[in-house]
Amino acid sequence: PPTPLWKSIVRGSPIIIVLSLLTLVLGYAGWFQSLEAGVLDTWLRVKLALNLEASAQSTEIAIVEITDTDYENKEIFNGTSPLDRSKLKELILAIAAAHPRVIGVDIDTAAWSRFEPAELSQIPPIVWVRTVRKMDNQYELSQDGAGPPLWGVDGVLNDQLKIARRYPRIYDTGSGPVPSFPLALAAVYGHTTIDVSELSAIKETVWGLDFSGPPDRFPHVSASEVLAAYKSLKAARDRHPYSREGLIDLNNRIVLLGGRFKAGRDTHDTPLGPWAGVYLMAQATETELKGGHPLPNEVWVILLGIVGSIALVLLNNRLDWKLALPVSLLFIAVVVLLSSYFTTSTAKHWVYFVPILALVLLREIYGHVKKRRGQSLDRLHEQTG
Repeated sequence: PPTPLWKSIVRGSPIIIVLSLLTLVLGYAGWFQSLEAGVLDTWLRVKLALNLEASAQSTEIAIVEITDTDYENKEIFNGTSPLDRSKLKELILAIAAAHPRVIGVDIDTAAWSRFEPAELSQIPPIVWVRTVRKMDNQYELSQDGAGPPLWGVDGVLNDQLKIARRYPRIYDTGSGPVPSFPLALAAVYGHTTIDVSELSAIKETVWGLDFSGPPDRFPHVSASEVLAAYKSLKAARDRHPYSREGLIDLNNRIVLLGGRFKAGRDTHDTPLGPWAGVYLMAQATETELKGGHPLPNEVWVILLGIVGSIALVLLNNRLDWKLALPVSLLFIAVVVLLSSYFTTSTAKHWVYFVPILALVLLREIYGHVKKRRGQSLDRLHEQTG
């Protein structure tokens, strides 16, 4: 006869409690993130290699990149850092002529006068990068003064293997929370503003980068091409004021301006190989526009793990040993996917919920084997008795 339900729960309680505490410790140690990263990286590479999921070109974000050729060009930047301000301003005006919805300048302009960005046309809006330095476990803005009208802090977070997988959405500074560059871009793109009270209310301060394809799925054009098109456009409009000759298609997009030249040293390792920083900012901005890629809360992982473990114990108590394993595996697959979707609105984080259920299942399999062995010994004793 099957074991009473209360006895099954009591019998499984110690292992469930121990595994729950172990899950909590491993969660805070970042073990699940490392495990999930390996699984997701492998699956992403398989999808791209077998073309299982075509990576559509982004329709909301485009990139104007300063290439090595642009950087060395004597008529543009002449291989000199910091980049020439007048040429950068001309490049920004050239981008603005293509009518994007918002321009994001992912170039360090710390040396600029705080009034210089305001001299540029604010139609479309321009979001500028500001940098931070970490002092005594707190971020401090590395630029003095109020800075440009619209700005955000750029940066990504690397895992233990120095792979960029996450980015901060807000930074806590001595003067209060400030927005990240992707968060600011997404807000301006959506015609909204961000104040300090809204930043303080954001609970999900770090999101995972939702890599969904190679970097070239973001439409991109070089700085020299944009400047040449701008020159052609101005010449054409001298003849016909409303001419669109030479106009590059950046209309109604977020256009990120950033460097892809070696001297900029702005390259990061990602699950898909090295990416220029401006492409990572594009990926982070797309993540913001999609609604984010939050990580599961450890408390929810434990609570749902406990509930699932109890259900798994009861299920095995009622099933014949022949059905126990296949039904349990199906049960775990459904539970981890639903748990991930319930806590993060995506099924991608199923790995977080597997360990506790898998170990409980091993304990139940051991119980089935032990019980089966006992029954076999009893029959053997009856036959030989």
